[in-house]
Amino acid sequence: MLCFVSTASLRNHFVCAFAGLVAFGVTQAFAATITVTSVGDGLGAGSGCTLRAAITAVNTSAAVGDCPAGGAMSGDTIAFNIPGAGVKTIVPMSPLPTIVSNVIIDGYTQPGAAANTLPVGQGSNATLLIEIDGANVGDAPLLKIANPIGETAASASVIRGLSLTSSNNAAGGSLRFGIYLENLKYIWIEGNFIGVAPDGVTAKGLKSGGIWIDGPVVQISVGAMFDEAAPNPATMNVISGNGGNGITVRGSDGLLSIYGNLVGTDRTGLVALPNGGSGLFLQDVKQGFGGIIGNRIAHNVISGNLGGLSLSNSEATLIDFNKIGVGVNGTSPLPNTGAAAGVFIGDNGNVPGSSVTDVRVVKNIIANNPGGGIAVVRSAAGNTVRKNWLSQNVTYNNGALNGGINNIDLSVGLPLDGVSPNDAGDTDTGPNDLLNKPIVTAASATSGNIAVAFSLNSLVGVNAYTFEFFHATTCATPAKGSANSYLGTVSRSTDATGNLSSSTTLFSGLTTGFIVATTTDNVNNTSEFSACVPIVNNAATRNLTANIPGGGGTVSFNPVGANCGQGCASYPNGTMVTATATALSGFVFSSWSLGSCGAAVTCTVTLNADTILTANFVAAPAPVAAALPVPSLNAINVLILVLLVALVGLASRGFNAMRF
Repeated sequence: MLCFVSTASLRNHFVCAFAGLVAFGVTQAFAATITVTSVGDGLGAGSGCTLRAAITAVNTSAAVGDCPAGGAMSGDTIAFNIPGAGVKTIVPMSPLPTIVSNVIIDGYTQPGAAANTLPVGQGSNATLLIEIDGANVGDAPLLKIANPIGETAASASVIRGLSLTSSNNAAGGSLRFGIYLENLKYIWIEGNFIGVAPDGVTAKGLKSGGIWIDGPVVQISVGAMFDEAAPNPATMNVISGNGGNGITVRGSDGLLSIYGNLVGTDRTGLVALPNGGSGLFLQDVKQGFGGIIGNRIAHNVISGNLGGLSLSNSEATLIDFNKIGVGVNGTSPLPNTGAAAGVFIGDNGNVPGSSVTDVRVVKNIIANNPGGGIAVVRSAAGNTVRKNWLSQNVTYNNGALNGGINNIDLSVGLPLDGVSPNDAGDTDTGPNDLLNKPIVTAASATSGNIAVAFSLNSLVGVNAYTFEFFHATTCATPAKGSANSYLGTVSRSTDATGNLSSSTTLFSGLTTGFIVATTTDNVNNTSEFSACVPIVNNAATRNLTANIPGGGGTVSFNPVGANCGQGCASYPNGTMVTATATALSGFVFSSWSLGSCGAAVTCTVTLNADTILTANFVAAPAPVAAALPVPSLNAINVLILVLLVALVGLASRGFNAMRF
């Protein structure tokens, strides 16, 4: 018997009994609320109802210690009312019992606890007062819910409002996760801190990872449900600080939802608390019901981890509205620091016949990840990696560890092979059929409208293609495009020879930067980015502005032009203008900012863009005092002769006087 819940409001009222009881309203008289009143770990009476005893009571439908019996038809709730203020930390001395009966474990029932109320983009203000510390559980998860193969009793369970941590991982093994789910249907994990202390900012991670989901499973929701129009703030999990992946999924048969969580950050969504593996690692995620897109990963922040989001040997998954490599505000850099791409989509090279098809990566922000932006990889030639649609993603500043900027890479094998060249006729094969990218030949802006010319060479025959255009603020490497914003989409068809040459107008208001584009074919293979092409601004008028730092002179323009403000003149596009620098008294002209003009007092520019021309003036040097003339050698000789004659005359008069 199939039970399907598509409305989040039903999650507290739903039990699916495969013996014929479907609605929770039929069975709720048989369900019990078991309230944990002690942080202890025993099963005996006299010290309050412990978590261990409460789980045992749910599993056995019998009273255990001070805990009442679980309900005869299951669907019990484990609530909390542990006396005293502040956080109550439960430290099991050995692994807790595996939960084998459906249950709601609700930490928000502890007095004073409260779910998050902040809207999307503002982190979490949840107050968590129940912490389960796995320091002593050894090689085991903190909470495990599992059905034996062929049974369903533990399905339709909820875990909410708990801080699941480990203050000591020295003895932990490969199974120390916060939550472990196996062979289940209809599970909700919501409003928890997993690997993070109740304060929401201190890492107390589990050695092996945050959540492990082991198939076969159906309709598992981590956070909000897949069909909710927007994230429900109360369901946001913070899954960070763990030794392995934040979330691992190995086998899902549809309706998997990972929606509206912070993975790799603290509660603010702006500070990294890294998981030691990928934020999300998903493998063998399949289509599920009715041939629809049955799995959704949406509105998560997946940042600050070693890796971002990895999806292998999977299908029919929508990845949308996530922030990968940025904070919850969508702008602050918060990279996933390892060598893997922000979003990795690929086959399992160790499994013959492995495939990845019908994955849709739409409207995400993927930035600052050194391993790359989006990587679509086929590792083994016999495997199928195609029909993976990449649309309207903002993807920039990725790939520093893999050959520089690398925002979309269709890679044949690992390591990532970088830009794939177009081939004549597009007959090559590989991930997404190695679809040829468009060639953008020109982009010119007039009054904020950008006219783009582009072409494509592809398979022979008349085929329809979709082209998406993006704006890039910079283009450090022309062959490796990036996308800071999405501009628009057009559809065109090639001719009988497989060629098209076309144009479109994008209404953006932009006049600077670069244009890049992608191609998507009629089965949703998407190409890599085209090379980036600069936008030529064809504005009707251009402004020339004189900048005179510190004063010291004036600048005049010839021709004069229309006044557009202090030191500014406006001209028709393409006008040649000569600027003349005139120094004020006490100053001299030094140089222009335009290198080709140097120190000449005139500078001629052709206005193809708004231009600021800086004229530099410096103080004139102080005047040098005139030097006294230096007598020549002849004048000195004459002077000496005159003096000698005078001395001889004086001596002669003195001799004559002595005679008388």
